[in-house]
Amino acid sequence: MKNIFTVFLIFLLSAHISYPQQFDNLALTPPMGWNSWNYFYCDVSENTIKQMANAMVSSGMKDAGYQYIVIDDCWQTSRDANGYIIADPQRFPSGMKALADYVHSLGLKFGLYSCAGTLTCQGRPGSHNYEDKDAESYAAWGVDYLKYDWCYSDGLDSRTSYKTMRDALERAGRPIVFSICEWGSTQPWLWAQGIGHLWRTTGDIQATWQSFTDLLDRQVGLEQYAGPGGWNDPDMLEVGNGNLTPDENRAHFSLWCLLAAPLMAGNDLRNMRPEVIDILTNKEVIAVDQDSLGIQGSKIRDDGDYEVWSKPMKDSSYAVILFNRSGSEKYMTLSWDEIGFDKDDVLLARDLWKKQDVGYFQSLYSATVPSHGVVMIRLWHRNAPGEIPQINMITPADSSVFQLPQQIDLGVQARDSDGQVVRVTFTANGQEIGRIENSINSWSIVWKPETPGVYQIVAYATDDSGISAASTPIYVYLAPAAGPFFATPVQLPALIAAENYDGGGEGLGYSDHDPENQGGQYRWDGVDIGLTVDNNGGYYVGWLEPGEWLDYSVDIAETDSFDIHLRITSSVTTGTCHLELDGKDITGLVQIPSTGGKLNWREKNLSNISLPAGSQKLKFYVDAGGFNLNYIDIAYALQPLASPWLDRDIGQTGTTGEAAMRKGTFIVKASGQDIWGNNDEFHFVYQEVQGDMEITARVLTLGDTDPWAKAGVMIRNSLSSVSNHAMTIVSAANGLAFQRRVQQNGSSTHTAGTPAGVPYWVKLVRKGNVLTGYDSSDGTSWRRIDAVTIVMQDPVYAGLIVTAHNDGAVCEASFDQVSLSTTTNVPPEKRDNAPNGFGLYPAYPNPFNSSTNITYNLPFDAKVTISVYDIMGARVRVLQDGRVSAGSAKVIWDAKDSDGRDVASGLYLCKFEVEDFTSTVKIVYLK
Repeated sequence: MKNIFTVFLIFLLSAHISYPQQFDNLALTPPMGWNSWNYFYCDVSENTIKQMANAMVSSGMKDAGYQYIVIDDCWQTSRDANGYIIADPQRFPSGMKALADYVHSLGLKFGLYSCAGTLTCQGRPGSHNYEDKDAESYAAWGVDYLKYDWCYSDGLDSRTSYKTMRDALERAGRPIVFSICEWGSTQPWLWAQGIGHLWRTTGDIQATWQSFTDLLDRQVGLEQYAGPGGWNDPDMLEVGNGNLTPDENRAHFSLWCLLAAPLMAGNDLRNMRPEVIDILTNKEVIAVDQDSLGIQGSKIRDDGDYEVWSKPMKDSSYAVILFNRSGSEKYMTLSWDEIGFDKDDVLLARDLWKKQDVGYFQSLYSATVPSHGVVMIRLWHRNAPGEIPQINMITPADSSVFQLPQQIDLGVQARDSDGQVVRVTFTANGQEIGRIENSINSWSIVWKPETPGVYQIVAYATDDSGISAASTPIYVYLAPAAGPFFATPVQLPALIAAENYDGGGEGLGYSDHDPENQGGQYRWDGVDIGLTVDNNGGYYVGWLEPGEWLDYSVDIAETDSFDIHLRITSSVTTGTCHLELDGKDITGLVQIPSTGGKLNWREKNLSNISLPAGSQKLKFYVDAGGFNLNYIDIAYALQPLASPWLDRDIGQTGTTGEAAMRKGTFIVKASGQDIWGNNDEFHFVYQEVQGDMEITARVLTLGDTDPWAKAGVMIRNSLSSVSNHAMTIVSAANGLAFQRRVQQNGSSTHTAGTPAGVPYWVKLVRKGNVLTGYDSSDGTSWRRIDAVTIVMQDPVYAGLIVTAHNDGAVCEASFDQVSLSTTTNVPPEKRDNAPNGFGLYPAYPNPFNSSTNITYNLPFDAKVTISVYDIMGARVRVLQDGRVSAGSAKVIWDAKDSDGRDVASGLYLCKFEVEDFTSTVKIVYLK
């Protein structure tokens, strides 16, 4: 703790010296407000901003501490004859000064966006060489906050560019919070103190679990650079956006608060669900973010999917988050020594989401944490209101061994000297397995474990004063029954963890030359198991000697060829092994190469191994030892691309890419810096085609070589790296997008799609010179992202793309459900078999700009489906799908798609289906 305070004091002194006096009182705690980009992108206007400001007040956000209303990109159009920036007169008819005055009248502050480059990220005028003029405008308008981006900045030095604008703001004479948004590419935490009040440490956030957790991971190690007046910025909040669950929203908000991150909401404040308001306005959680001590919280324990984060507070308390990344709930425990307290200390715990004290605890605190969720507590060192209860395990004995299936009696002695014990809770590996309340005779339960393994058993006693204490942990081993480790054979293809060999013991599930587990991990029989201690995680089987073997029960659905990958480490070149299936050698002798040491994991690949169908025993046999085994990965064999598919690298990639197929799935490996700007570097799997076409694929997996690693579908005019093209892609952590280069050697533009990650469907349609990008979660309901006109001369090249966005790495992606056709699916206009008495009437109003009515008449009861399609044939929304009584009926379309998002202006087709009859009316939507 002493070192943290020393760093903190040094930071305060340097910040005080570096900043002009007028900036000294800005951002002493992380800024709180709202920014338009995450929800509205470029669709901003004067009315929208006023509505957001009103909603910030009426929702209680202002009372919770939010104050800045910030308009992101697309508010500006051009410069006047004197070089001063002009706000869009159509969208902001009253001008920025009047809008700022309105925001200020509500007791809020006003912010704008610009860019250090020649253009903003959306192609509007940037501030390069106009810094003083823009700063003068901002000051005259009453701007309080400037977000300053880093697009179109080729050849510029980041520190110099941002200092130039900072100096201009200072000369303009109005205190303005300066938000540096250069995405962490030049490590601004090393140079931005004294220039900006906050600095982005990452690329853009998306409303996905993957994006949020990726950005969270990138904050580890940056704690020392944050403090009052200068904050690490992991990007804006996505609470209330996309498909994040309530637990995911709480986790996102909690961890941003623990990080002392700026809290800039990015949702539609006018239409918030109650739980979103509750999250964004939780004052106890916000207090952690706004604590005046200004220390950024840190991760203090990482157990794979289960993490503990903590933050010291000014009043000597600690804020702690138990974070569960896994797909199921988890009972997690914090020990006092992890946050610097003695194990005998008694701490008062308060649950910040329940907003209630949960009791006094000695030694540790435990709670059940939901999947993709958190438990957030605050801990104070307090004198307990009474004596600490005493609890001791009676049964079973420590180090007991049982074999499944088994019922195990767990019992404790529990007492309290100045009251009574009211509850005992039993846990196994941190997961609650039973509890007893107000017992008279004994504190015991019967536990029926289902999964083999080593278990830590801890019991907790709580007395009538709310004080809890834990028993000394004991350990028991649940050995698997003879046969498959998890009771059923592994269904191939699959990855088989080395440590999950069959049960039954020596001679049945394995053969090992000594009776002890020399690694001491995972299982208590004779096989030697250790921890891998690398990014892959898990265990390995080591200390291998000639003649030792492991059996795995497997089931193979059909006879086929497979590739087998052995993940190994070795410091010798003499190791050998082979694999058997029901006693038959299937690999021959396999030479294990040296990997340069036992910490350097590599895969030994065995190709095209024919395996027969059926339930069988797979034996891993050691012929000569000296190496370790992490897993056996058995996959369908890779085959060359089927004709007419071809593949090649586009541009100067750092590593040659490759592509193959595995049972109908495309496997593509690529390096490359990006597909952006005026030059591309990626791997392309393609066909040469002509005319109108549609290419569709599901991106199954995508490596995380960079948050902007990309995989998707593309149509391009040539195989040159500067060719014009369009593509629909999913990125590793920044959602889906429609990207294009309209002219050869031109610049690239980007329209954000659904904020989701893999697996996801992508589609690209060419009709004449119009190319349209779509995305879909299921391959049935498609969402139009955007369209563009690109003149391409036939033939063109259509196919699958992958780029690592990191030329020093190789990114692997997989695709299935790939379809390339030369016809497009536009719904039919009309059929002539209308039922007698049926009437479908023109939509009214038409054109429309908010909602339109579609009226029809049925001569009999019937099932009716009414859908809206865009002009490319993608279904936008289903308005009605069900049984309708005879007579006149009406549906209303409010210009939103199936996800509730506003659609683009344009022509749409409303398709009516009843029995075998179809009719279509045209609708024009004008925003």
